[in-house]
Amino acid sequence: MYQYVKEVLLDCDFKTDKQYYFFHSGNASAISKEYMQLYEKVAYKIYYEKPYKRTNHSLIYALDDASPIDVVHIQYVKLGYLKPIRKKRRLIQKVILTAWGSDFLRLDNRFYSKMKKFIEMVDVVVAGTDNLRNFAIDTLKIKNIDKLAAPQFGSPIIEEIGRLKHGEQTDKNKISTSSKKIVIACGYNGKPEQQHINIIRALSEIREVYKSQIFLHLPVAYGLSDEYCALLTTELEKSGMPYKLDKKFYNPKEMAEIRLATDIFIHGQTTDASSSSVFEYIYADVVVINGRWLQYHEVDDYNLSIKEFNEFSEITNIVEDVLEHLEEEKKKVANSNEILLTTRSWSNLKYAWQELY
Repeated sequence: MYQYVKEVLLDCDFKTDKQYYFFHSGNASAISKEYMQLYEKVAYKIYYEKPYKRTNHSLIYALDDASPIDVVHIQYVKLGYLKPIRKKRRLIQKVILTAWGSDFLRLDNRFYSKMKKFIEMVDVVVAGTDNLRNFAIDTLKIKNIDKLAAPQFGSPIIEEIGRLKHGEQTDKNKISTSSKKIVIACGYNGKPEQQHINIIRALSEIREVYKSQIFLHLPVAYGLSDEYCALLTTELEKSGMPYKLDKKFYNPKEMAEIRLATDIFIHGQTTDASSSSVFEYIYADVVVINGRWLQYHEVDDYNLSIKEFNEFSEITNIVEDVLEHLEEEKKKVANSNEILLTTRSWSNLKYAWQELY
């Protein structure tokens, strides 16, 4: 959200005399100082969800206070927003919903009817990937497909990788205690849906001659619960491989350095719209091992080099083969990934978002 505000709303070429009102579904303490400084620079007024009130009460107050309203743009669709938006719809000229992925794809089917009502009430639904668009049409049965728009989020990390990858060699010590280890990243957040445990168990079956080369990196800063952290720690200790449960939040430059210090990325979460993380690793010349159920049209469109598995048990042999030919495999990735700097950078994608307003 920080990059969206910075790249799309704060863009000096995006001329507007409108005032921005922000509604944050959480209290002020949940926003970092850096984010708050940017929001205050852009927003005329910021509203927060009151911890002692339901979401719809807080949002109704914000809509009343800001009305009349030209555009309401909802980033990440919560069904709790349906009632206040419907109640105040006559005060709003245009309503835009932007699906992030899990808000659609992991929606319990008991709530499909509510999501359909939400979609019928709005003017634009941003479904920026084939997965989201197909879900909206095939599962949610959107009748008016003309209201579907397809702007995509950019990645500041890819832009940073572009600046770094042709410069000084990245220091692996940013992740591992040894620069000689092969760094394998498992998942990209701390949620159980990333299925880290299945990945770790598959890696535990690797033969010792290869296993001794591995250092596991688990970026879990976002979404990690204490209970799941304990489960991960137990499984990692049983694996016998050195590891880092990385709970730190990094800025884009630091994230780019971490991507470049990684050799293999294993991705097997339950569902995914089109995660920037996957393409950041690819652009960093990392060998990506991806669950076959997670399909990205860019892989075929741009002939990107990735490995795929149907069952987690297949990861064992795939990783052994990659380790045997690591430099060759990384060159295959590097030979096809330069297009991602163009297709995934905010400098090229921001204009499609600005046109929505």
